Order: sequence, then structure tokens, then C-alpha cells
Amino acid sequence: MPSLPLTERTTRREQLTTQLCTLEEKEEELICEAELAHLPIYRRADADPAVVLAYDPDGDMGAQGARLVSVSSSAPTSNPAAP
Repeated sequence: MPSLPLTERTTRREQLTTQLCTLEEKEEELICEAELAHLPIYRRADADPAVVLAYDPDGDMGAQGARLVSVSSSAPTSNPAAP
């Protein structure tokens, strides 16, 4: 497979980073929907904390539509399915 020309690498990296962020946001949305339905889904260990917490450095933490994250004390703290 031929390598990408140096002049195109920065643009391609930005595109891939944007795509990855979009996919991680969709993943987090699905996890949150499952939690609302009382179906626990464990997050990946390498999940981006900024995505999980819906962090936007330029955003307003109290903005309408901002997602609040809470932790239930009844939720398991580890994955019981893990060996």
C-alpha cells in the first residue's frame, strides 16, 4: 500500500480524528440509552474521557441539552464477566 504524500497527511489525520470522535460519541450515546433501559454496558478502558463526560472546552457546562452524568451506588464497580 503506497504511503500518503506528506502534504496530505495532516488533513487526513484531522479527518480520521474527527471520524473517531463521531464514532465514540455515538458509542457513548448508545451506552447511555442502554443505561436508561437498565441494561448495563461497560465502557472500554480506552474510552475517551472527554467523550464520556461530554466535555467541550468551549461549551457552557449548564447549557440546555448538556448531558449530566451520574453514578448509581448500586451499579457494580467492576465487570463481573471479566475473568
